Amino acid sequence: MPLACIRIPSMGCEVSRLVGNPSSADPRTHHAGLDAFHRGGGNAIYLHGEGEETHSRIETGRWLAENRLRDQFMIQTVICHDGWDEARQLPINRFHAEGVTQDIDRDLRLIGIDTIDLLCLGDHPPSPIAPVIEQIAREIEAGRSRGYTLSNFSADRLAEVLDLSQTNGRPKPVGIVTTELSHAVADAPLWQEYIPFDTIEPLVQQHGLCVFAHIGDLTLGQCLFGDEDEFARLRPNWISRWNLDRNAAIVSGVRQLAVERNLTTRQINLAATLTRPYPVVGIVNLSNTPSQRGAELFEAAGIAFTDDELETLRIER
Repeated sequence: MPLACIRIPSMGCEVSRLVGNPSSADPRTHHAGLDAFHRGGGNAIYLHGEGEETHSRIETGRWLAENRLRDQFMIQTVICHDGWDEARQLPINRFHAEGVTQDIDRDLRLIGIDTIDLLCLGDHPPSPIAPVIEQIAREIEAGRSRGYTLSNFSADRLAEVLDLSQTNGRPKPVGIVTTELSHAVADAPLWQEYIPFDTIEPLVQQHGLCVFAHIGDLTLGQCLFGDEDEFARLRPNWISRWNLDRNAAIVSGVRQLAVERNLTTRQINLAATLTRPYPVVGIVNLSNTPSQRGAELFEAAGIAFTDDELETLRIER
């Protein structure tokens, strides 16, 4: 069964329910992961990787060119990510207009394309937002990008961007990128400085933003079911943040449906995370895609729930 798709209204296009993320840490997985992702019906790629870790961009561009697939894929790249001052051991703030242009120049060159479909802008408070959004607007006007998403913006900062789009006629963000969307409930974000999703969800729903959610055992709370991958076990706080009494009913519902539908708890947990009153797509690490785990996630992305099942999962209609 091909990977299910979902429509992003603000872009007027459909994208696969899973977005492939070539690992910036393991270049050996790029082509095998992209091959498996494409075979499964994936048509969107998210490229993080900062500093000198550019091989995910280079190899993705090479793969797109060799297979003549550029027109079939939506490409999203992270821009304005902090640099690093090695001598002073301090981050370098790149949240400025020049950073936008520099990173678009870099990504177009490294990937070998003419347009980046989506720019993902990570926040850096208290740096001013308006100059950065103004530059993104100019880049969209010039045809070097089609739109942008926001990552790790607080509700106040997100509201400021939305206000700029309403009052100054600047492009509205297509959506947000987050590590904090999950069916289970955590009492703290993945990292201390990350923005909890529930604080921005009202704005997401009000403005019809698409959510690009990092989905993996680490961000889905798969440790609640006892079969999380090794990466999700690296830090004790990554597990302890899920130790809430209210998760007992959520776990019970997921386990019940997994048995009834002959699926894994990971599949039900992921499908429940993607089930929202606004568009949600999951960002999946392509290092896992050629494996059985990849097939498991592909199938999960197409799961739909009946009203009775939504009640079992405690998901509001």
